[in-house]
Amino acid sequence: VREMKLMKLRGVEVQKPVYLYTLKDGKFHCFGARWDRGCGARTEFLRPDDPPGRLSYGISDLDAMTGGMSPGAVTLIELGAGLPPSVSAMLERSMVSCFAKAGRGVLWVPLHKESGAGARGLLQKDLSDPEVDRSVRVVEPASQMDLGSGRYVMGVEGARVTDDLKWKNIAYALDGNSQPFLSLMGFDSLESIYGGEVMEGLMDHLAAVKRNGGAFVGLTSPTSRSTARLADLATVHLRVERIGGTVVIYGSKPFTECFALTMEERPQGGCVSLTPLV
Repeated sequence: VREMKLMKLRGVEVQKPVYLYTLKDGKFHCFGARWDRGCGARTEFLRPDDPPGRLSYGISDLDAMTGGMSPGAVTLIELGAGLPPSVSAMLERSMVSCFAKAGRGVLWVPLHKESGAGARGLLQKDLSDPEVDRSVRVVEPASQMDLGSGRYVMGVEGARVTDDLKWKNIAYALDGNSQPFLSLMGFDSLESIYGGEVMEGLMDHLAAVKRNGGAFVGLTSPTSRSTARLADLATVHLRVERIGGTVVIYGSKPFTECFALTMEERPQGGCVSLTPLV
């Protein structure tokens, strides 16, 4: 990537010495300052159209970068160290909202051990209460649920992931929604519930997703023990990292160029903008 380093500025304190930039379309465009400046103005999530023969991520630029999700495919989004929580939150919100707006079911294990109520709060601006109750099921151990847990919370025993995520249980919980379903799994939360060897227990679930033409998206953090195993199985492997003050995303499988990620309002989908660093 193109990198600009500020060693010294006369009379000015250099608080941020490294900036990434691009020369796309023959213009100089620098990243790193106020990267999350424009998000949240729109009051309703407007779903992007699915790419031909594929499923949308809910982010128009990410669909253009990858071609969208293939039915039955496994996608790994590997999150690097030092990323702001708003990045992973926007990725999760966009995918959940996109499927729910289409009337498709979503099984969701949020990152950062988010509770059912906390997950509902993330979707507050994008989905109405009836849409969440109909199409979204947030996985939460039954021991942590309270009497106020909404219909969108799917209680699990937390002993064996194979038993808790049987396809027939998911199809029953999401009855009334059209397929393909989305399984969106934050592996820091999964591993806190089922342990570090959770991938072995997920194999039946992955097979069911593939058999039913659904979409499986796993998000891993630097401390996740399942990253290498999931990377072997994944059809698509995306990496999200931070270089200096710039958040970048690129494809490891298949290989893509590097894109700078900024938060700004878009005509459709989540407010994520991707600019190639060329």
